[in-house]
Amino acid sequence: MKLTVRKIAELAGVSPAAVSLVLNDKPGVRPELREKLAELLVQNGYTIRKKDSSAMKRILYLCYKDAVRVPYIRNEFSPLIMEGIEQICRQRQHSLSVVNASENNLDDILKDACDSQYDGIIFLGTEYHCSDYAQYERFPIPIIFIDHHIYGNAINTLNNDSETGSYQALSYLKSLGHTDIGYITSRQPYGTFHDRRDYFLQMMRRLDIPQKDEYMYNLDYFREDLQLEFREQLEQRDSLPTAFITGNDIIGAAVFSALIQKGYRIPEDISIIGFDDSAAARMTSPQLTTVHVNLKRFGELAIERLLQMMEDHTGEILKIATGTTLTIRGTTAPPRR
Repeated sequence: MKLTVRKIAELAGVSPAAVSLVLNDKPGVRPELREKLAELLVQNGYTIRKKDSSAMKRILYLCYKDAVRVPYIRNEFSPLIMEGIEQICRQRQHSLSVVNASENNLDDILKDACDSQYDGIIFLGTEYHCSDYAQYERFPIPIIFIDHHIYGNAINTLNNDSETGSYQALSYLKSLGHTDIGYITSRQPYGTFHDRRDYFLQMMRRLDIPQKDEYMYNLDYFREDLQLEFREQLEQRDSLPTAFITGNDIIGAAVFSALIQKGYRIPEDISIIGFDDSAAARMTSPQLTTVHVNLKRFGELAIERLLQMMEDHTGEILKIATGTTLTIRGTTAPPRR
């Protein structure tokens, strides 16, 4: 007599859902248990429904690296994004390849990706600069750019919502009583630095906070010693704001250290807010208040959107922005009176 799926589950001491996963050849069951359940199913006349190999998608995760202007501290959140992408690929049994590209080999890699019958590309464009994005509007296979804003072109992108993040940081400082607020970013185009600076200025106007040019700092992000870079600029200024917002946590941590070395107390003398909630935000003492971005979910959304593009074939263009929250730690306080 053929046993039911539920009975097989009882005999094996697992849930019926686990047996169903094995029966339908879906992931989520450890190999040794899968083998045991598959044997029980076959013994009872069931056929394992092997997944059609044509359903497996070949995904290329392309990480662009600027071979000329590489910062001394790398893109530290890329591994977290990768974790989210890998998780979805494992769950849906898709193939994932990771390739580093630079200006010297990018064209060859993109051509090979199309010739090798990849089904889609996730392009990490933090360090990418392009004079002609129109080529990607006509790209032969689905492609989505992440951590890279593209304006004026019909290209799928995924970025974090720096506009909302800037508002969250500024409104919090204003609620503490700060009205003299500065901003510190990279002078070179890199990732979303310039977009975040523009959003900072917009939100300053929206919140009716006066903007002073002497409180705006543009650092050489590709210099080895960011602390020294900031201290040199600091010596050329006559006054300091009561709070700084920085383009990312790496800059925030460098500014924190530079101010401490100059004898300032944080947050008693100056408040600091970073951006990204990366590992750098937890390297200072006290740890940085920062705008949090869920980078693992960022990666999941990237692959989910790419798979959707592969399936619907409509050519719909989405420019997606993931939400942010403010993580309040120890580097912010009301200004001194």
